[in-house]
Amino acid sequence: SLHAQSVLAGAAHESIVPTVGGERAFLSKAVGWPSAESLDPINPGVFVPAWDQGTIDVGNGLPDSAWVHDDLQVTALALQRGEERVLIVTTDTYMHFATDADEVAKVARASLPAEWSTAAVEVVATHNHHGPDTAFSVNKEWYQLLADQAAVAATRAVDRLEPVTLRVATGEHRFGVNDVRDPVILDTRLNVLALDALDNGDAVATVVQWASHPETTLNWVPPLAQDELNKACAAKNWPGEDCTPEGRYLTADYPGVLRERLASSRGGE
Repeated sequence: SLHAQSVLAGAAHESIVPTVGGERAFLSKAVGWPSAESLDPINPGVFVPAWDQGTIDVGNGLPDSAWVHDDLQVTALALQRGEERVLIVTTDTYMHFATDADEVAKVARASLPAEWSTAAVEVVATHNHHGPDTAFSVNKEWYQLLADQAAVAATRAVDRLEPVTLRVATGEHRFGVNDVRDPVILDTRLNVLALDALDNGDAVATVVQWASHPETTLNWVPPLAQDELNKACAAKNWPGEDCTPEGRYLTADYPGVLRERLASSRGGE
């Protein structure tokens, strides 16, 4: 175990949703993740005709995303013990190939204080299938936006460094866990790391590790009203069978729900 006063931590997040007119004002109209009683479960979100960054495909969905259900974020967690420094950067995206993750880390390091220039930077994704594509049809301008936002979050996280206590717990969560290929291996472990401010006990961050596949509504067609769908298809020039909202909405999927619920109940990032 680590002595509480020997560890510093800071955390911050930024949005990585594409922009319109350099802003994300449209997010105020997104469905988001209110309480379960208030949630509209079949609403794909706010319709966005065009992004500043151009056409942005959905990770494992269809080309040309056009709806935003909830915010997509990059979260940075900075950890320091003596001269050891680690930055964990997590994104609501499908994946990051090693070369791309290295570039994100490079951009982040360039924005940090000199003593963080050699810090280990781990760039990971939630494997969210409903974010902008980071693997096969990548919009390079948007990917640069992601890297820049990661750097902003990283800088804020380092600025917020404070002494923390660390607590770990592990359990099992079996809901939805499945394996369809041999050898069938089910990993139901749920690992949690809680980081709380040493002085007042307030939550700084919570790290959750659970092995599953965030594609809850992949291949699902939101039942839009026909006139609403017609307007969207006309604006996007989607003819015939291409006129569909299936796989064209951005959401953080259930990792986003988890994040919102933890933030409201525990606080911190």
